[in-house]
Amino acid sequence: MKKMITKEDRQEWMNYVIASFYDPCVKLVREKNLTFADFARIYVETRSKEENWKPSNMGHANKKKIWENPSFDKLSAVQTQVNEMNPKLLMDDITAATLDEYQNYLIRRGFLNSTIENHMSYFKQILKWADDKGYLKHGAEVLKHKTAKLDVSKPKAVNYLTWEEFEKLFSYEFKEGEEHLELTRDRFCFCCATSLRHSDMEILKKADFDDYENPTSFSFVSKKTHDELTIFLNKYSKALYQKYRDIPTKDGLMFPPKSNQKMNDNLKVIAEMLGFTREITKMQFCGKDRVDETQRLCDVIGTHSARRTFVVHALEMGWSPQLVMTYTGHENYDTMRPYIALTDKTRKNMMETNF
Repeated sequence: MKKMITKEDRQEWMNYVIASFYDPCVKLVREKNLTFADFARIYVETRSKEENWKPSNMGHANKKKIWENPSFDKLSAVQTQVNEMNPKLLMDDITAATLDEYQNYLIRRGFLNSTIENHMSYFKQILKWADDKGYLKHGAEVLKHKTAKLDVSKPKAVNYLTWEEFEKLFSYEFKEGEEHLELTRDRFCFCCATSLRHSDMEILKKADFDDYENPTSFSFVSKKTHDELTIFLNKYSKALYQKYRDIPTKDGLMFPPKSNQKMNDNLKVIAEMLGFTREITKMQFCGKDRVDETQRLCDVIGTHSARRTFVVHALEMGWSPQLVMTYTGHENYDTMRPYIALTDKTRKNMMETNF
């Protein structure tokens, strides 16, 4: 330990001792220059307390702790790639050039440009937190740096159900032993009919509805955006409410719980059962190279498809983007563009009707 000569030295040491008491990670920072991997462990433990992250159901005591939180997933994705790029990367050595290096590394690995943009955004979010907490030596330089702009195809929310597909799914009669698929279908269709995200479906309670016997709407605070939203019911969402209203659930949840992963797995099974095999082609870029990817709907359908189904059909029925946004909680018109691009049916009808 260095000799404390001045009052400032003594005050610095006292601050360090106090900080170490409340946050053991402080000692690690002071004693050695952290690698990004070391920092990632601190980030998870600290953020989990700050944001009240919860570990997922671990099943048994020896299973590795996995955090059930989108922020952890983002960190994990970035940490994996950064570690492969440079497992000995030190926090003090992260500069603007590191961001360029990381972007070029992801391009060489064959990541699509849209994925690379997400990675770079997550990386900067993590580094901003690091800078705020004093873990980043060149924070100002890093955070103001802009990496090279990549070509990204105009996003299209192509992964949605046509109205015929939705009706077929909603009315399908499942067999005995397929109750888990029926629950998945019902949760998914409720989201199709209300624009709910899966994360909001997880927290929706029966008490959120305006009337127990015959509700017309429900109100909630979005888990992702913290917006207060009121959603009015239609015949599909009302039917599903009545079906599950009297089924006991933990904490008064509207629907029995089902993880996002289980939902996605089951949806793919259901979609193939029902013959949802139409092909979807998505044009993207990897670096400067164009990549056209064609997949069957049943192979790519997921919980996100429900929200897209609602938005696309609301727009096709003539709803204004502003009205749709009061349901979905989208913050601005730009976030609606991917859906508006799909409403060719509306554009066709308007042309035939008005000319």
